[in-house]
Amino acid sequence: MSRDKAILTIKNVLILCFVIILLLLDFAALDDITTNKQPGYFWEYLMLFASILIFIFLGRIFLIKSPRLQNKTG
Repeated sequence: MSRDKAILTIKNVLILCFVIILLLLDFAALDDITTNKQPGYFWEYLMLFASILIFIFLGRIFLIKSPRLQNKTG
């Protein structure tokens, strides 16, 4: 395996771990909101809003780099 491919693989694994951690935090925030465990939910809603922005950002990055979506002319 070439060095560039190894770096790309490590990068993808790190992004996957980040997404999994973010989803776990989102589920924890949703659990707090739905079970009324706290008097205020500012941080939980902030976490969900930040997650939406991060997922949109990551989705755009991966969709732009996706070889399926690139024009194959030439």
